[in-house]
Amino acid sequence: MNRPPSHSEHHHMDLQGNGGARNRFDTYPFAKFESDTLSIARMFLVSFHLPQRNAWVSAFEFGEDTFGRQSGALITKTVLDTVNELRIARTSGFEYCDPFCPTCRGFLTREERYLVSIIHQMRERNMA
Repeated sequence: MNRPPSHSEHHHMDLQGNGGARNRFDTYPFAKFESDTLSIARMFLVSFHLPQRNAWVSAFEFGEDTFGRQSGALITKTVLDTVNELRIARTSGFEYCDPFCPTCRGFLTREERYLVSIIHQMRERNMA
């Protein structure tokens, strides 16, 4: 008998479908911009992992709603390009939390923390 995946198995995934450790987002010095771009990245990751969910549509809608029509489209496309580069560069997958789960959205996986840290440092103009 097949059982549905548990909360952990379904909401904390990588491209191989594994779950893992995560920390609360609010324990890091990240701004709302970083949180919003992470949400977009997560939606694209869901799109590649579970294409039947069509989460890429939600990514573009969220981007436009959050950043405005013109800026939102540009930011969302840039996030998509970044996610595609991650998919090419990482052979071990990319663990992420489900952006559509209200509980999970408040957490970060290790890989997400690295990604958001890069975005944060670039916004702080710390290119090192």
